[in-house]
Amino acid sequence: MGRSASNRRDGAGRAALYLTAEAYSREAYFVKRAARDERRRSLLLCALREIRATKIGTAYSMAAAHEGQTRRRILMNE
Repeated sequence: MGRSASNRRDGAGRAALYLTAEAYSREAYFVKRAARDERRRSLLLCALREIRATKIGTAYSMAAAHEGQTRRRILMNE
């Protein structure tokens, strides 16, 4: 006995739903991955900003220390 038209339609509908669900799943995976990559990129940029700020702060403090030593030397030589 063959399948009825209704059963064939149901089978085709299930296959279409399965393929659609698979496509959505794949798309969701890439969307999640992109979001994860974006978060990672954001964290890296924050870390780089922090490193730059630290380096600039260190450079300023070293310059200030050097300036302070120079002033002390000048005062001691007077």
